[in-house]
Amino acid sequence: MNTKKTLFHFFIAIFLFSSCQKDIDQFIPDPGQLTAPDSTWYNTLINTMPVNALRNNLLINNHRDSFLFNAGTVVVNTGTGLQCSFGAGSILNAANLPVLGKIYLETHLLKKKGDMIKMGTPTTSDGRM
Repeated sequence: MNTKKTLFHFFIAIFLFSSCQKDIDQFIPDPGQLTAPDSTWYNTLINTMPVNALRNNLLINNHRDSFLFNAGTVVVNTGTGLQCSFGAGSILNAANLPVLGKIYLETHLLKKKGDMIKMGTPTTSDGRM
């Protein structure tokens, strides 16, 4: 009796596993599309294409600000809640001289690990990783 049950379960298992067709090579488009599936390849992308809207939604907005940099320490508070502190002589020009006057600052506030991936660029300083 035990052998019959085992054989019965064995054949049922074979039937169930062989009835699955996961590796089929037939593409079935989404039936809810208003027009036929768009399978056209484009060499250049136009700003009105949906892929640009998707890219813009995924990018993190940057915050641009300017401040006067004098000989003392300057603390900059951005609209996103980021606080940056610059000490005297910490910003240098190409000739290694301290910069004084109006400075333009562009920041990206990354709150999660996924935000760094969305940015698509690694952390760099002076053109180096």
